[in-house]
Amino acid sequence: MEPRATYLCVVVTGGLDLAELQAGFLRVLDACVQLGASKVLLDARQVTGSMSLGERYQWGVFAAEAYQAHLAAGNPALRLAILGREEVLDRQRFGESVARNRGMESKATTDPAEAALWLGIDPGSIS
Repeated sequence: MEPRATYLCVVVTGGLDLAELQAGFLRVLDACVQLGASKVLLDARQVTGSMSLGERYQWGVFAAEAYQAHLAAGNPALRLAILGREEVLDRQRFGESVARNRGMESKATTDPAEAALWLGIDPGSIS
């Protein structure tokens, strides 16, 4: 995790694992509280592997519930952009849809400029 001027950048590497993804997301939420960050770029372009449709659903539900708990604790709203490769993200963005339908402001994309636009940050800050 690397705090930047206007957002928190989290670089994720390795193989996809739902349990690790969930634990990592809780650490990201904690870091946002500690750093006062309200925008997160989750850079998953180095992640390999894939998740089943069921795992994508579980991820979306988990992330949204963790986010709602974050809000219920009095923390500010967050915007999350997940930047990854198409084979990892899923063309239909099912996990993103599940999370968004449950109130989480998130965007999954393969395009750094789209991620920057979603977060309202300088596109040049994403390398």
